[in-house]
Amino acid sequence: MNSLLDQRYKVGISHLKMYIGSKETDLKVDEVSKHGIFYCWTPENHYWWSRSRYGGHVSATVDTVVPSRLFLCNVKEIERLNAKIMELEEDLTSLEGSVRSLQSEQRRIDDEDARLEKEQEEIINIAQHELRKRREMQNHIDQKKQKLKSLEKEDDLDTRMAGRCFEGRCFFLVLVVLVFTWGPIIM
Repeated sequence: MNSLLDQRYKVGISHLKMYIGSKETDLKVDEVSKHGIFYCWTPENHYWWSRSRYGGHVSATVDTVVPSRLFLCNVKEIERLNAKIMELEEDLTSLEGSVRSLQSEQRRIDDEDARLEKEQEEIINIAQHELRKRREMQNHIDQKKQKLKSLEKEDDLDTRMAGRCFEGRCFFLVLVVLVFTWGPIIM
């Protein structure tokens, strides 16, 4: 199969009067035109010849071929770039580990923050409840003081009234005692 393809390739090239050469062809390029080949490619140049219609003389033109980067790669450069890729992949793996560690730390801090906020809310609720109880107790104490003052005023009033009526009451009390103790005798 290869030989068939090679034959067809060579036939196609000879039919077009083309030649693909090597660096050695660059050195012997003058001989190529003598064989009736009008187009020649080498790794560094592209040559073509044209025959004048009037004088029959041959003129040559040369263009520089842009070298293929694929075949001109430096193996050391490729190895250096591969090493750099490996180093960057290791750095990336390390950074991903650091990110996971920081995310874990962030979750722990967020959980601690939520716990402290809940604890703060509970403390505030307890403080508000204790403040309400204190106000209620203070109101109860104030009410008892008012009632005590009111009772003291009533006692003072009763005592004053009793002081005024004491003489009359005593007379009445003596009369009642006499009636019960001496009454049956007198009657």
